[in-house]
Amino acid sequence: GDVALVGEMLAALGLGELSLGLQRSGAVAAAGSSGGAHGAPGATHSARLLKTPLTPPLMGLTLAAMRKVAADGRVREDMMTEQLCHEVLMQDTTPAGWTLSSAKTPEGWTLHSYRNDTTGEEIRERQQGQDPAPGTMTYCDLLVSRGEGSSVGCANRFVSHAWMLKFMEVFLALEAGLLSKGALVKVDGLASEQGMLLNGNLGSVVRYDSGKDRYLVQLRGEEGQQKLLKVESLLPMHDEETEVFLWFDVCTINEHQPERVSKGFSEKFMEAVGRIGHTLLVLTPFDQPMVLSRSWCLWEVFCTHKKECQLTICLPDTERRILLA
Repeated sequence: GDVALVGEMLAALGLGELSLGLQRSGAVAAAGSSGGAHGAPGATHSARLLKTPLTPPLMGLTLAAMRKVAADGRVREDMMTEQLCHEVLMQDTTPAGWTLSSAKTPEGWTLHSYRNDTTGEEIRERQQGQDPAPGTMTYCDLLVSRGEGSSVGCANRFVSHAWMLKFMEVFLALEAGLLSKGALVKVDGLASEQGMLLNGNLGSVVRYDSGKDRYLVQLRGEEGQQKLLKVESLLPMHDEETEVFLWFDVCTINEHQPERVSKGFSEKFMEAVGRIGHTLLVLTPFDQPMVLSRSWCLWEVFCTHKKECQLTICLPDTERRILLA
């Protein structure tokens, strides 16, 4: 089974300590240090990305765009990522004039059907190889169609996570990982503070102040100037010019047509992970990480190792503080 495979896979990857509850080396990574043993430079991967076809889809979305998903009133605190996909994202990416409904099979699979609101025509998933409904799209495509194209770009972070995790836990883990100590950020949406213009300034994260729910940021060009800033005003940066774009499957893939996406996907998947160049591994709960009990997530970690990509372990701040206490 999946669990029995964990020890052998991690040992082969040189990550055996993670299966023992994240000992000291795992704790260091969880504290925000990036990079596995190899850590290929992200800029090189980014340059390659821009010059190569995006197949499989290598679109990504910003942390700010994902924050908007988390703030959606339909997203419950206990909603798993799987439920987010079926109940929110797929509903939003169903074309106008069609109604999407879903049902669970005895085996636990979710099957969808589409009803044309005008004609009553119904299309069931996997029926005669038909498309689910004409005009379905990815969530990234939806953002572009709404005029939010700046929220979408070539992915430079690959998110490895388990669908059965609560989405809010995944989001908070990614937020903490991307804004860990030393992370490059740009200030956005904050015109001034005590007369100082901050919008557009680059800086690096010094620490998270949980008591004030603010990040202490060292601003560039302002020697000694450290500011406590709200998380909403910070854009994680890939480099000085490019924001971080997250390859997050439920937002990047057209989940209405998973079989079409998966055709030949396994052969190309390792190449795709390599082209992105940096994997964010959502390792929550830290004492029994769910991703390490999923064979596909282990494959993602293996691809990361094989392609000598950078690896960052992401935990929500609450779990990270417990781990490092």
